[in-house]
Amino acid sequence: MILKHLFQPSSVAVIGASREPTKLGHIILKNIIASGYKGKIYPVNPTGVREILGLKCYADVSNLLVKTELMIFSIQAPIVLPTLKHALNLCRGIKSAVIITAGFKEIGPDGARMEREIQTLLKQHHIATIGPNCIGFIDTTTPLNATFSATEKMPPRGHIAFFSQSGALSMAVLDWAIQEKIGISKLISLGNKIDIDEVSLLEFLGKEKDVKVILAYLEGIENGRKFMEVAGELSRFKPIIILKGGSTAAGSRAASSHTGSLAGQDRAYQSAFIQSGVIRVETISDLFDIASAFTTYLSLPLKGPRIGIVTNSGGPAVMATDRIERSKLLKMAEFSQETLTKLRNSFPAGANIYNPIDVIADANYERYKLALNLTHNDKNVDGILVIYTPAGAQQPEFIAKATVEIFQKTQKPILTCFMGGEIALRAIKIIKQSDIPCYPSPERAILAFEALLQHYRWQTKPHEQVRGVYPVPLPHGMVATNGMVATKERRAHCKQGFLPDRQAGLRKRGLAIRSDTIPAFCPA
Repeated sequence: MILKHLFQPSSVAVIGASREPTKLGHIILKNIIASGYKGKIYPVNPTGVREILGLKCYADVSNLLVKTELMIFSIQAPIVLPTLKHALNLCRGIKSAVIITAGFKEIGPDGARMEREIQTLLKQHHIATIGPNCIGFIDTTTPLNATFSATEKMPPRGHIAFFSQSGALSMAVLDWAIQEKIGISKLISLGNKIDIDEVSLLEFLGKEKDVKVILAYLEGIENGRKFMEVAGELSRFKPIIILKGGSTAAGSRAASSHTGSLAGQDRAYQSAFIQSGVIRVETISDLFDIASAFTTYLSLPLKGPRIGIVTNSGGPAVMATDRIERSKLLKMAEFSQETLTKLRNSFPAGANIYNPIDVIADANYERYKLALNLTHNDKNVDGILVIYTPAGAQQPEFIAKATVEIFQKTQKPILTCFMGGEIALRAIKIIKQSDIPCYPSPERAILAFEALLQHYRWQTKPHEQVRGVYPVPLPHGMVATNGMVATKERRAHCKQGFLPDRQAGLRKRGLAIRSDTIPAFCPA
Protein backbone atom coordinates (compact mmCIF):
# COMPACT_ATOMS: atom_id res chain seq x y z
CA MET A 1 0.00 0.00 0.00
CA ILE A 2 1.39 3.39 -1.04
CA LEU A 3 0.74 5.98 1.68
CA LYS A 4 2.90 8.85 0.43
CA HIS A 5 -0.13 10.72 -0.95
CA LEU A 6 -1.84 10.44 2.43
CA PHE A 7 0.93 11.91 4.55
CA GLN A 8 2.48 14.15 1.90
CA PRO A 9 -0.43 15.27 -0.31
CA SER A 10 -0.08 18.06 -2.83
CA SER A 11 -3.65 19.17 -2.06
CA VAL A 12 -6.28 18.64 0.64
CA ALA A 13 -10.07 19.02 0.51
CA VAL A 14 -11.97 19.33 3.80
CA ILE A 15 -15.50 18.01 3.21
CA GLY A 16 -17.66 19.59 5.89
CA ALA A 17 -15.53 22.68 6.53
CA SER A 18 -17.42 25.17 8.66
CA ARG A 19 -17.29 28.81 9.74
CA GLU A 20 -18.49 27.83 13.23
CA PRO A 21 -15.42 27.69 15.54
CA THR A 22 -16.92 24.81 17.55
CA LYS A 23 -17.51 22.56 14.54
CA LEU A 24 -14.95 19.85 13.83
CA GLY A 25 -14.80 20.89 10.18
CA HIS A 26 -13.68 24.36 11.23
CA ILE A 27 -11.09 23.06 13.70
CA ILE A 28 -9.61 20.65 11.14
CA LEU A 29 -9.29 23.39 8.53
CA LYS A 30 -7.78 25.76 11.07
CA ASN A 31 -5.22 23.17 12.17
CA ILE A 32 -4.19 22.44 8.59
CA ILE A 33 -3.53 26.13 7.99
CA ALA A 34 -1.75 26.63 11.32
CA SER A 35 0.52 23.63 10.74
CA GLY A 36 2.26 25.43 7.88
CA TYR A 37 1.04 23.04 5.20
CA LYS A 38 2.37 24.20 1.82
CA GLY A 39 -0.10 22.47 -0.52
CA LYS A 40 -3.48 23.59 -1.83
CA ILE A 41 -6.40 23.61 0.62
CA TYR A 42 -10.03 23.37 -0.55
CA PRO A 43 -12.85 23.86 2.01
CA VAL A 44 -16.16 22.31 0.93
CA ASN A 45 -19.44 23.47 2.48
CA PRO A 46 -22.90 23.09 0.86
CA THR A 47 -24.52 26.11 2.58
CA GLY A 48 -23.27 28.66 0.07
CA VAL A 49 -20.48 30.05 2.24
CA ARG A 50 -17.97 31.74 -0.07
CA GLU A 51 -14.98 31.91 2.23
CA ILE A 52 -13.71 30.20 5.39
CA LEU A 53 -10.56 31.31 7.23
CA GLY A 54 -9.46 33.33 4.22
CA LEU A 55 -9.83 30.43 1.77
CA LYS A 56 -12.31 30.19 -1.12
CA CYS A 57 -15.07 27.75 -0.17
CA TYR A 58 -16.71 25.31 -2.61
CA ALA A 59 -20.38 24.37 -2.40
CA ASP A 60 -19.90 20.86 -3.74
CA VAL A 61 -17.14 18.44 -4.61
CA SER A 62 -18.24 18.80 -8.23
CA ASN A 63 -16.78 22.31 -8.14
CA LEU A 64 -13.34 20.84 -7.44
CA LEU A 65 -12.23 20.52 -11.02
CA VAL A 66 -8.66 20.35 -9.80
CA LYS A 67 -6.52 17.44 -8.68
CA THR A 68 -7.20 16.65 -5.02
CA GLU A 69 -4.96 13.98 -3.49
CA LEU A 70 -6.40 13.87 0.03
CA MET A 71 -10.03 14.25 1.10
CA ILE A 72 -10.95 14.67 4.75
CA PHE A 73 -14.57 13.89 5.65
CA SER A 74 -16.16 15.60 8.64
CA ILE A 75 -19.84 15.12 7.84
CA GLN A 76 -22.69 13.02 9.22
CA ALA A 77 -22.28 9.25 8.86
CA PRO A 78 -25.27 8.59 6.53
CA ILE A 79 -24.00 11.04 3.89
CA VAL A 80 -20.36 9.89 3.83
CA LEU A 81 -21.03 7.13 1.28
CA PRO A 82 -23.03 9.21 -1.24
CA THR A 83 -20.58 12.08 -0.92
CA LEU A 84 -17.65 9.76 -1.47
CA LYS A 85 -19.32 8.23 -4.54
CA HIS A 86 -20.00 11.69 -5.94
CA ALA A 87 -16.41 12.77 -5.35
CA LEU A 88 -14.90 9.68 -6.95
CA ASN A 89 -17.07 10.13 -10.03
CA LEU A 90 -16.20 13.79 -10.51
CA CYS A 91 -12.84 14.62 -8.96
CA ARG A 92 -9.49 13.77 -10.47
CA GLY A 93 -6.49 12.43 -8.62
CA ILE A 94 -8.05 11.31 -5.33
CA LYS A 95 -5.56 8.90 -3.79
CA SER A 96 -6.31 9.01 -0.06
CA ALA A 97 -8.97 9.87 2.49
CA VAL A 98 -9.46 10.47 6.19
CA ILE A 99 -12.96 9.78 7.53
CA ILE A 100 -13.22 11.63 10.83
CA THR A 101 -16.92 10.82 11.17
CA ALA A 102 -18.09 8.43 13.89
CA GLY A 103 -21.28 6.38 13.90
CA PHE A 104 -20.27 3.22 12.04
CA LYS A 105 -19.54 -0.30 13.27
CA GLU A 106 -18.87 0.93 16.80
CA ILE A 107 -22.62 1.72 17.21
CA GLY A 108 -24.10 -1.50 15.87
CA PRO A 109 -25.29 -3.46 12.80
CA ASP A 110 -26.58 -0.48 10.78
CA GLY A 111 -23.31 1.36 11.24
CA ALA A 112 -21.37 -1.77 10.34
CA ARG A 113 -23.36 -2.14 7.11
CA MET A 114 -22.59 1.44 6.08
CA GLU A 115 -18.95 0.90 6.88
CA ARG A 116 -18.75 -2.24 4.73
CA GLU A 117 -20.28 -0.40 1.77
CA ILE A 118 -17.75 2.41 2.10
CA GLN A 119 -14.94 -0.12 2.43
CA THR A 120 -15.97 -1.85 -0.79
CA LEU A 121 -16.04 1.44 -2.69
CA LEU A 122 -12.63 2.47 -1.37
CA LYS A 123 -11.07 -0.84 -2.41
CA GLN A 124 -12.55 -0.56 -5.90
CA HIS A 125 -10.86 2.82 -6.38
CA HIS A 126 -7.64 1.96 -4.45
CA ILE A 127 -8.08 4.85 -2.00
CA ALA A 128 -5.81 4.63 1.07
CA THR A 129 -8.05 5.57 3.99
CA ILE A 130 -7.74 6.25 7.71
CA GLY A 131 -10.84 5.89 9.90
CA PRO A 132 -13.73 6.19 10.27
CA ASN A 133 -14.24 7.23 13.88
CA CYS A 134 -10.78 8.81 14.22
CA ILE A 135 -9.17 12.19 14.85
CA GLY A 136 -6.95 12.12 11.75
CA PHE A 137 -3.17 12.39 11.68
CA ILE A 138 -0.18 14.71 12.08
CA ASP A 139 3.00 14.63 10.03
CA THR A 140 5.62 17.08 11.28
CA THR A 141 7.86 16.52 8.27
CA THR A 142 5.33 17.57 5.60
CA PRO A 143 4.15 19.50 7.79
CA LEU A 144 0.43 18.74 8.10
CA ASN A 145 -1.95 18.67 11.05
CA ALA A 146 -5.08 16.93 9.74
CA THR A 147 -6.76 16.48 13.13
CA PHE A 148 -9.40 18.25 15.20
CA SER A 149 -7.01 18.62 18.12
CA ALA A 150 -7.96 21.45 20.49
CA THR A 151 -4.52 22.98 20.10
CA GLU A 152 -3.16 24.48 16.90
CA LYS A 153 0.38 23.78 18.06
CA MET A 154 2.45 21.10 16.40
CA PRO A 155 4.64 18.82 18.50
CA PRO A 156 8.40 19.27 18.03
CA ARG A 157 9.71 17.52 14.95
CA GLY A 158 11.45 14.30 15.95
CA HIS A 159 11.87 10.61 15.19
CA ILE A 160 8.98 8.97 17.05
CA ALA A 161 5.90 7.66 15.21
CA PHE A 162 2.81 6.98 17.32
CA PHE A 163 -0.38 5.36 16.10
CA SER A 164 -3.41 4.55 18.16
CA GLN A 165 -6.75 2.80 17.91
CA SER A 166 -8.09 5.38 20.36
CA GLY A 167 -8.61 8.91 19.07
CA ALA A 168 -8.96 10.42 22.53
CA LEU A 169 -5.69 8.84 23.58
CA SER A 170 -4.03 10.26 20.46
CA MET A 171 -5.12 13.77 21.45
CA ALA A 172 -3.86 13.28 25.00
CA VAL A 173 -0.49 12.05 23.71
CA LEU A 174 -0.30 15.01 21.33
CA ASP A 175 -0.91 17.48 24.16
CA TRP A 176 1.65 15.69 26.31
CA ALA A 177 4.26 15.65 23.53
CA ILE A 178 3.86 19.40 23.05
CA GLN A 179 4.17 20.11 26.79
CA GLU A 180 7.15 17.79 27.33
CA LYS A 181 8.80 18.75 24.02
CA ILE A 182 8.85 15.15 22.82
CA GLY A 183 9.92 14.98 19.19
CA ILE A 184 7.27 13.41 16.96
CA SER A 185 7.50 12.44 13.30
CA LYS A 186 3.97 11.13 12.81
CA LEU A 187 0.89 10.73 15.00
CA ILE A 188 -1.93 8.67 13.51
CA SER A 189 -5.40 7.80 14.79
CA LEU A 190 -6.50 4.48 13.24
CA GLY A 191 -10.14 4.49 14.31
CA ASN A 192 -12.12 1.55 12.93
CA LYS A 193 -9.35 0.54 10.49
CA ILE A 194 -11.61 0.39 7.43
CA ASP A 195 -8.51 0.25 5.22
CA ILE A 196 -5.22 1.28 6.83
CA ASP A 197 -4.42 -0.87 9.85
CA GLU A 198 -1.44 -1.53 12.09
CA VAL A 199 0.19 -3.85 9.53
CA SER A 200 0.05 -1.40 6.62
CA LEU A 201 1.30 1.36 8.90
CA LEU A 202 4.24 -0.73 10.08
CA GLU A 203 5.17 -1.47 6.48
CA PHE A 204 5.06 2.25 5.66
CA LEU A 205 6.83 3.51 8.79
CA GLY A 206 9.59 0.96 8.35
CA LYS A 207 10.63 2.75 5.16
CA GLU A 208 10.36 6.29 6.51
CA LYS A 209 13.83 7.73 7.17
CA ASP A 210 12.55 10.24 9.72
CA VAL A 211 11.05 7.46 11.89
CA LYS A 212 13.44 5.72 14.28
CA VAL A 213 11.07 4.43 16.95
CA ILE A 214 7.49 3.18 16.51
CA LEU A 215 4.94 3.40 19.34
CA ALA A 216 1.37 2.12 19.29
CA TYR A 217 -1.77 1.69 21.34
CA LEU A 218 -3.85 -1.22 20.03
CA GLU A 219 -7.00 -2.94 21.23
CA GLY A 220 -6.98 -5.74 18.67
CA ILE A 221 -4.95 -7.11 15.76
CA GLU A 222 -7.08 -8.60 13.01
CA ASN A 223 -4.39 -10.30 10.94
CA GLY A 224 -2.08 -11.89 13.49
CA ARG A 225 -0.04 -13.83 10.96
CA LYS A 226 0.78 -10.84 8.77
CA PHE A 227 1.47 -8.68 11.81
CA MET A 228 4.09 -11.11 13.09
CA GLU A 229 5.77 -11.34 9.70
CA VAL A 230 5.99 -7.56 9.25
CA ALA A 231 6.82 -6.70 12.87
CA GLY A 232 9.39 -9.48 13.12
CA GLU A 233 11.31 -8.09 10.16
CA LEU A 234 10.91 -4.40 11.03
CA SER A 235 11.87 -4.75 14.70
CA ARG A 236 15.32 -5.89 13.63
CA PHE A 237 16.25 -2.29 12.89
CA LYS A 238 13.48 -0.14 14.39
CA PRO A 239 12.14 -0.68 17.91
CA ILE A 240 8.38 -1.32 18.05
CA ILE A 241 6.79 -0.58 21.44
CA ILE A 242 3.13 -1.43 21.95
CA LEU A 243 0.60 -0.77 24.70
CA LYS A 244 -2.11 -3.40 24.26
CA GLY A 245 -5.56 -2.51 25.57
CA GLY A 246 -8.17 -5.11 26.42
CA SER A 247 -5.81 -7.41 28.31
CA THR A 248 -8.50 -8.35 30.86
CA ALA A 249 -11.97 -9.79 30.33
CA ALA A 250 -13.62 -6.48 31.26
CA GLY A 251 -11.11 -4.54 29.18
CA SER A 252 -11.78 -6.81 26.20
CA ARG A 253 -15.51 -6.09 26.42
CA ALA A 254 -14.82 -2.37 26.66
CA ALA A 255 -12.55 -2.50 23.61
CA SER A 256 -15.28 -4.21 21.62
CA SER A 257 -17.85 -1.53 22.37
CA HIS A 258 -15.27 1.20 21.89
CA THR A 259 -13.97 0.44 18.41
CA GLY A 260 -15.94 -2.53 17.21
CA SER A 261 -12.90 -4.82 17.45
CA LEU A 262 -12.66 -8.04 19.44
CA ALA A 263 -9.55 -8.21 21.57
CA GLY A 264 -7.94 -11.66 21.51
CA GLN A 265 -6.70 -13.64 24.44
CA ASP A 266 -3.93 -11.74 26.14
CA ARG A 267 -1.47 -14.59 26.35
CA ALA A 268 -1.67 -15.15 22.60
CA TYR A 269 -0.87 -11.49 21.98
CA GLN A 270 1.97 -11.62 24.46
CA SER A 271 3.48 -14.60 22.72
CA ALA A 272 3.06 -12.95 19.31
CA PHE A 273 4.85 -9.83 20.53
CA ILE A 274 7.74 -11.85 21.95
CA GLN A 275 8.15 -13.84 18.74
CA SER A 276 8.15 -10.71 16.58
CA GLY A 277 10.54 -8.63 18.70
CA VAL A 278 7.86 -6.21 19.90
CA ILE A 279 8.40 -4.57 23.29
CA ARG A 280 5.16 -4.56 25.27
CA VAL A 281 4.46 -1.97 27.96
CA GLU A 282 1.69 -1.37 30.48
CA THR A 283 1.27 2.42 30.51
CA ILE A 284 1.49 5.45 28.23
CA SER A 285 4.36 6.84 30.31
CA ASP A 286 6.23 3.56 29.70
CA LEU A 287 5.84 4.08 25.94
CA PHE A 288 7.58 7.42 25.97
CA ASP A 289 10.10 6.54 28.69
CA ILE A 290 11.39 3.76 26.49
CA ALA A 291 11.14 5.78 23.28
CA SER A 292 13.27 8.51 24.88
CA ALA A 293 16.05 6.00 25.56
CA PHE A 294 15.89 4.57 22.06
CA THR A 295 16.00 7.92 20.25
CA THR A 296 19.26 8.68 22.07
CA TYR A 297 20.90 5.26 22.01
CA LEU A 298 19.86 3.49 18.80
CA SER A 299 23.45 3.71 17.58
CA LEU A 300 24.86 2.92 21.03
CA PRO A 301 22.97 -0.15 22.27
CA LEU A 302 23.03 -1.63 25.75
CA LYS A 303 25.04 -4.79 25.04
CA GLY A 304 24.92 -6.39 28.46
CA PRO A 305 22.88 -6.58 31.68
CA ARG A 306 25.39 -5.05 34.14
CA ILE A 307 24.22 -1.67 35.45
CA GLY A 308 26.39 0.68 37.51
CA ILE A 309 24.72 3.32 39.70
CA VAL A 310 26.13 6.66 40.87
CA THR A 311 24.01 8.49 43.43
CA ASN A 312 24.14 11.19 46.10
CA SER A 313 21.33 9.64 48.16
CA GLY A 314 20.83 6.15 49.51
CA GLY A 315 17.04 5.73 49.29
CA PRO A 316 16.60 6.10 45.52
CA ALA A 317 19.68 3.95 44.96
CA VAL A 318 18.14 1.19 47.08
CA MET A 319 14.94 1.47 45.03
CA ALA A 320 16.95 1.16 41.81
CA THR A 321 18.91 -1.81 43.17
CA ASP A 322 15.73 -3.62 44.20
CA ARG A 323 14.21 -3.05 40.79
CA ILE A 324 17.33 -4.40 39.03
CA GLU A 325 17.46 -7.44 41.30
CA ARG A 326 13.83 -8.22 40.43
CA SER A 327 14.54 -7.84 36.73
CA LYS A 328 14.74 -10.92 34.51
CA LEU A 329 17.19 -9.13 32.21
CA LEU A 330 19.42 -6.84 34.27
CA LYS A 331 21.82 -7.25 37.18
CA MET A 332 23.99 -5.03 39.32
CA ALA A 333 27.52 -4.60 37.98
CA GLU A 334 30.41 -5.80 40.15
CA PHE A 335 33.22 -3.26 39.93
CA SER A 336 36.78 -4.35 39.21
CA GLN A 337 39.38 -4.23 41.96
CA GLU A 338 41.09 -1.35 40.14
CA THR A 339 37.89 0.71 40.27
CA LEU A 340 37.29 -0.10 43.93
CA THR A 341 40.87 0.83 44.88
CA LYS A 342 40.67 4.21 43.17
CA LEU A 343 37.31 4.95 44.78
CA ARG A 344 38.60 3.89 48.23
CA ASN A 345 41.63 6.14 47.92
CA SER A 346 39.65 9.16 46.71
CA PHE A 347 36.36 9.09 48.61
CA PRO A 348 35.72 10.18 52.21
CA ALA A 349 34.84 7.72 54.93
CA GLY A 350 31.15 6.93 54.84
CA ALA A 351 30.88 7.02 51.07
CA ASN A 352 29.87 3.66 49.60
CA ILE A 353 32.36 2.57 46.95
CA TYR A 354 30.54 -0.59 45.98
CA ASN A 355 27.71 -0.57 43.49
CA PRO A 356 25.71 1.62 43.90
CA ILE A 357 28.37 4.29 44.45
CA ASP A 358 27.01 6.72 47.03
CA VAL A 359 29.01 9.94 46.79
CA ILE A 360 26.93 11.17 49.82
CA ALA A 361 25.05 14.41 50.21
CA ASP A 362 28.03 16.80 50.34
CA ALA A 363 29.37 15.56 46.99
CA ASN A 364 30.77 18.26 44.75
CA TYR A 365 31.35 18.38 40.99
CA GLU A 366 34.77 16.70 41.23
CA ARG A 367 33.51 13.75 43.26
CA TYR A 368 30.57 13.14 40.92
CA LYS A 369 32.85 13.39 37.90
CA LEU A 370 35.36 10.94 39.38
CA ALA A 371 32.64 8.39 40.21
CA LEU A 372 31.15 8.72 36.72
CA ASN A 373 34.49 8.33 34.97
CA LEU A 374 35.52 5.30 36.99
CA THR A 375 32.13 3.65 36.43
CA HIS A 376 32.25 4.40 32.73
CA ASN A 377 35.77 3.02 32.32
CA ASP A 378 35.06 -0.19 34.22
CA LYS A 379 34.80 -3.12 31.79
CA ASN A 380 32.33 -4.83 34.12
CA VAL A 381 29.74 -2.09 33.51
CA ASP A 382 27.40 -2.08 30.48
CA GLY A 383 25.14 0.84 31.38
CA ILE A 384 25.10 3.69 33.92
CA LEU A 385 22.29 5.18 35.97
CA VAL A 386 22.96 8.61 37.51
CA ILE A 387 20.72 9.56 40.43
CA TYR A 388 20.48 13.02 41.96
CA THR A 389 18.30 14.46 44.71
CA PRO A 390 18.58 18.04 46.05
CA ALA A 391 20.91 17.72 49.03
CA GLY A 392 23.90 19.56 50.45
CA ALA A 393 25.31 22.86 49.23
CA GLN A 394 26.39 21.70 45.77
CA GLN A 395 24.53 23.40 42.94
CA PRO A 396 22.52 20.92 40.79
CA GLU A 397 23.80 22.60 37.62
CA PHE A 398 27.32 21.32 38.38
CA ILE A 399 26.06 17.76 38.86
CA ALA A 400 24.28 18.02 35.51
CA LYS A 401 27.45 19.37 33.92
CA ALA A 402 29.49 16.40 35.15
CA THR A 403 26.88 14.06 33.70
CA VAL A 404 26.83 15.85 30.33
CA GLU A 405 30.62 15.69 30.10
CA ILE A 406 30.71 11.92 30.56
CA PHE A 407 27.75 11.53 28.19
CA GLN A 408 29.59 13.37 25.42
CA LYS A 409 32.40 10.81 25.41
CA THR A 410 30.47 7.76 26.52
CA GLN A 411 30.65 4.35 24.90
CA LYS A 412 27.83 3.09 27.11
CA PRO A 413 24.20 4.15 27.56
CA ILE A 414 23.70 6.61 30.42
CA LEU A 415 20.25 7.23 31.88
CA THR A 416 19.52 9.74 34.61
CA CYS A 417 17.04 10.12 37.45
CA PHE A 418 17.00 13.67 38.81
CA MET A 419 14.37 13.71 41.53
CA GLY A 420 12.70 16.70 43.11
CA GLY A 421 10.93 19.91 42.21
CA GLU A 422 12.21 23.41 41.58
CA ILE A 423 15.85 22.71 42.48
CA ALA A 424 16.04 19.50 40.46
CA LEU A 425 14.43 21.21 37.45
CA ARG A 426 17.48 23.43 37.10
CA ALA A 427 19.58 20.34 36.45
CA ILE A 428 16.91 18.51 34.44
CA LYS A 429 16.80 21.36 31.94
CA ILE A 430 20.53 20.97 31.25
CA ILE A 431 20.24 17.19 31.03
CA LYS A 432 17.37 17.26 28.53
CA GLN A 433 19.00 19.94 26.39
CA SER A 434 21.86 17.50 25.89
CA ASP A 435 19.42 14.72 24.84
CA ILE A 436 20.19 12.60 27.87
CA PRO A 437 17.11 10.61 28.91
CA CYS A 438 15.93 11.75 32.34
CA TYR A 439 13.30 10.04 34.50
CA PRO A 440 11.41 11.13 37.62
CA SER A 441 11.92 7.80 39.38
CA PRO A 442 14.60 5.06 39.34
CA GLU A 443 12.07 2.37 38.38
CA ARG A 444 11.20 4.13 35.14
CA ALA A 445 14.86 4.38 34.19
CA ILE A 446 15.38 0.68 34.87
CA LEU A 447 12.42 -0.16 32.64
CA ALA A 448 14.10 1.76 29.82
CA PHE A 449 17.35 -0.16 30.38
CA GLU A 450 15.42 -3.43 30.13
CA ALA A 451 13.89 -2.37 26.81
CA LEU A 452 17.28 -1.35 25.41
CA LEU A 453 18.76 -4.73 26.27
CA GLN A 454 15.71 -6.65 25.04
CA HIS A 455 15.91 -4.93 21.66
CA TYR A 456 19.67 -5.48 21.34
CA ARG A 457 19.30 -9.19 22.09
CA TRP A 458 16.51 -9.45 19.53
CA GLN A 459 18.65 -7.73 16.91
CA THR A 460 21.65 -9.97 17.51
CA LYS A 461 19.79 -13.25 18.02
CA PRO A 462 20.18 -15.58 15.01
CA HIS A 463 16.50 -16.23 14.29
CA GLU A 464 15.43 -18.93 11.90
CA GLN A 465 13.04 -17.84 9.19
CA VAL A 466 9.77 -19.32 10.48
CA ARG A 467 6.88 -19.09 8.04
CA GLY A 468 3.24 -19.72 8.71
CA VAL A 469 3.60 -19.53 12.47
CA TYR A 470 1.20 -17.36 14.37
CA PRO A 471 -0.52 -17.16 17.77
CA VAL A 472 -3.50 -19.32 18.58
CA PRO A 473 -5.44 -18.83 21.84
CA LEU A 474 -6.27 -22.26 23.25
CA PRO A 475 -9.42 -22.99 25.25
CA HIS A 476 -9.16 -22.21 28.95
CA GLY A 477 -7.08 -24.68 30.91
CA MET A 478 -5.51 -26.31 27.83
CA VAL A 479 -1.96 -26.56 26.62
CA ALA A 480 -0.79 -28.52 23.62
CA THR A 481 2.06 -30.98 24.11
CA ASN A 482 5.40 -29.53 23.02
CA GLY A 483 3.69 -26.15 22.63
CA MET A 484 2.21 -27.21 19.27
CA VAL A 485 -1.27 -27.93 18.01
CA ALA A 486 -0.76 -30.66 15.44
CA THR A 487 -2.78 -32.53 12.79
CA LYS A 488 -3.80 -31.20 9.41
CA GLU A 489 -7.44 -31.21 10.47
CA ARG A 490 -6.87 -28.58 13.15
CA ARG A 491 -4.50 -26.57 10.97
CA ALA A 492 -7.22 -26.32 8.36
CA HIS A 493 -9.30 -24.34 10.85
CA CYS A 494 -6.68 -21.63 11.35
CA LYS A 495 -8.18 -18.31 10.36
CA GLN A 496 -6.32 -15.07 10.99
CA GLY A 497 -4.29 -16.73 13.71
CA PHE A 498 -7.08 -18.27 15.78
CA LEU A 499 -8.30 -21.84 16.32
CA PRO A 500 -11.86 -22.93 17.17
CA ASP A 501 -12.63 -24.37 20.57
CA ARG A 502 -12.37 -28.17 20.27
CA GLN A 503 -11.56 -29.15 23.79
CA ALA A 504 -12.86 -32.73 23.42
CA GLY A 505 -10.72 -33.26 20.33
CA LEU A 506 -7.64 -32.08 22.18
CA ARG A 507 -8.28 -34.54 25.00
CA LYS A 508 -8.64 -37.40 22.53
CA ARG A 509 -5.28 -36.55 21.03
CA GLY A 510 -3.62 -36.89 24.41
CA LEU A 511 -2.92 -33.21 24.97
CA ALA A 512 -2.17 -32.26 28.55
CA ILE A 513 -4.83 -30.54 30.63
CA ARG A 514 -3.39 -27.91 32.99
CA SER A 515 -4.74 -25.04 35.00
CA ASP A 516 -2.47 -22.51 33.34
CA THR A 517 -3.08 -21.53 29.73
CA ILE A 518 -0.27 -20.71 27.34
CA PRO A 519 -0.45 -19.66 23.68
CA ALA A 520 0.04 -22.36 21.09
CA PHE A 521 1.09 -21.98 17.48
CA CYS A 522 -0.35 -23.26 14.26
CA PRO A 523 2.08 -24.03 11.43
CA ALA A 524 0.63 -23.40 7.96
